[in-house]
This record gives sequence, structure tokens and C-alpha cells, in this order.
Amino acid sequence: MGTQRVKNVVYCAESVIDLADMKENNAYDALLVPKGASIIQLLVEVQNTSGSGSVDVKLKEQDVAFLENVSLDSTSKDSAFINSSVHTISQMVDMLSVELKSGAFTSGTARVKIVYFMPSQILVEF
Repeated sequence: MGTQRVKNVVYCAESVIDLADMKENNAYDALLVPKGASIIQLLVEVQNTSGSGSVDVKLKEQDVAFLENVSLDSTSKDSAFINSSVHTISQMVDMLSVELKSGAFTSGTARVKIVYFMPSQILVEF
């Protein structure tokens, strides 16, 4: 049996937003991002929407945009996936926010997920 020191640990954070509660030009806090997090992927899954609109997804304090003016126009019952592979390192504890830029929804949800690494060290046995 051997051991190995792993220097980074990957995390996945998830939040669900009710699109019917969103008002135009209001930002909704979705996820807290820790200082030093190396964000490697953001995914938005839109489900069962009724209505249309566009959103921005960004880090609030650092003003780092992952998705800008992305259309969430889907009146089907199917899921739609929007993916961003922007890589950034959070310089402070920050909030990932979703802002409805235009439009309105009467139903539906948006599931927001981020995948990030955090500098840390763990001992793994194999």
C-alpha cells in the first residue's frame, strides 16, 4: 500500500433558482465562492420554463462574467444546458450571482453548478 499527497481538491457547488421569482435587472445570489477558488467550469441547467429572457452569471464583487446576455428562451418541457469553461481564481470570498437582464418567466427553474479547485493538501492511500 502506498500514499500520495494531493495538493488540490475539487468541489462542486449547486443552487436552484425559481425563475418565476426573478425580476428584471435584479441580481440573485446563487452560490458563495471561497477565496482562492480556481473555478474551472460553470453549468446552468434550465428546466420547464414558461416565458423568455436573458441572464448574466458573474462574480458579484470582482465583476468577472461567466455568461453574458444568455437567452433562456425555452417553452418545452425539456432541459436546456448552458456551459461556460472560463477559468478564473477568486481573489476574495465572493458571490456568484444570476441577473435577469430582460424578459420574464412564469415558471421554471435554473440549476447553477460550479466546479472549482481549492488549494489544500490531503494524504491519499492506494
